[in-house]
Amino acid sequence: MTQHPAESPTLLGLTPGDASTRIQSWVEERGLPSYRTAQIVRRLWVAPVGAWSEASELPSGLRAELDCDFPLGRLRPET
Repeated sequence: MTQHPAESPTLLGLTPGDASTRIQSWVEERGLPSYRTAQIVRRLWVAPVGAWSEASELPSGLRAELDCDFPLGRLRPET
């Protein structure tokens, strides 16, 4: 069975190693500096953000691309 892009696992559904590899490829495809991979991965597991817009160390254009290509499906607290 072929997976459609919409059915692909989110970054948070992958192992950290697989997510890092996927992000590294994404960064390379865009010709971004390689250190962006570490910055993005850090915001998934080390210092997680609820939305890419909160990753203020990344340029706003990059945050918008990340939000489009790798939306974060974080749980939101309910009171």
